[in-house]
Amino acid sequence: MNPGLYPGPTSPLGGTISRYIQTPTILTSRTIAVPPGTQRIEALLVGGGGSGGGNNGISNYAGGGGGFGGAAVIEIPVTGAPLIVVIGAGGASGYNYASSGSATYITSAGTRYASVGGGGGGAVYGVNAATQATGGGGGGGGAGSTSAGCGGNPPLGKLLWSIYPAAGPTNQGYSNTLFVTGLCGTVGITNNSNNGTSNSLGNPGALGAGGGGGGGAVGDTYATYRYGGTGGLGGGGGGGIYSSWWAIGGAGNYGGGGGGGANGGGVGGGLTGVSIWNYNGFAGGTASYGGGGGGGLLGAGATSTNQQGAVGGLGGGGGGGSFDSVSTQWPGGAGGNGFAAIRFYL
Repeated sequence: MNPGLYPGPTSPLGGTISRYIQTPTILTSRTIAVPPGTQRIEALLVGGGGSGGGNNGISNYAGGGGGFGGAAVIEIPVTGAPLIVVIGAGGASGYNYASSGSATYITSAGTRYASVGGGGGGAVYGVNAATQATGGGGGGGGAGSTSAGCGGNPPLGKLLWSIYPAAGPTNQGYSNTLFVTGLCGTVGITNNSNNGTSNSLGNPGALGAGGGGGGGAVGDTYATYRYGGTGGLGGGGGGGIYSSWWAIGGAGNYGGGGGGGANGGGVGGGLTGVSIWNYNGFAGGTASYGGGGGGGLLGAGATSTNQQGAVGGLGGGGGGGSFDSVSTQWPGGAGGNGFAAIRFYL
């Protein structure tokens, strides 16, 4: 299930497959007829990305980045009925909230056979980020939030390929534990030593599950640095907090949006190493004070030019919003919508 290691198809019906028909990119929900003679169906599904958390008018607290919507290739049974394809929407931009992206899924003959996403919305001050259900990355923690969002479980259906590289736990004391859902990043460790209050990273998932979001920073009178944590695979970056010293938003990962920060937001996570079915991943957006948007499979994440979080590419998470000296509200960036493509093997 690693990127680029997708095997060739075989027919579940016992016939010989000689060719396939691939649909154009499906950007809106619709019903698709199955061509006569189809022996196998595969679907590339990308869920909607979560929006970045906005600053809610409380000075010095930046929002976390939104999670990537997830992407996977899933086998669909040949039922003789048409396929109903529902495209997930990206999370909407907001000031004192963030919203999760919705799932992209396929049903046939009344049964849902495949579902991916969406990404979790980033957190705002005092509100935890969202946790997702099927393959989406977790939203990044907002500054002052108690935790970031966890990544979603593996996509629903017979999974053939996942966008996330095979990875086990890397931090948080879980190095000997194999888990499916990417664990949440937590808030930073407060200390009085001037050597920083960098918060925790989000963990990657396994078996196609999304990674957790990076934790949001916490305040400390004496701390020099207040970094938001980096998201796990698909997770959004955490937001930074400011108190006369450096506060940097955490970077998004694998399509997750970057967190906002007073002295600089986190960059959006890119997908430039991913290639599947002639779709090639794009880079994440760079940051200003708001976080950069996460890259998608159809477009790059947008670049932040001020305190507002940037928009994610299709499927990418939005960047977290930051703040300014007069406590102006700045929204997080919207998450990118999902899409789908289907191959009918004849």
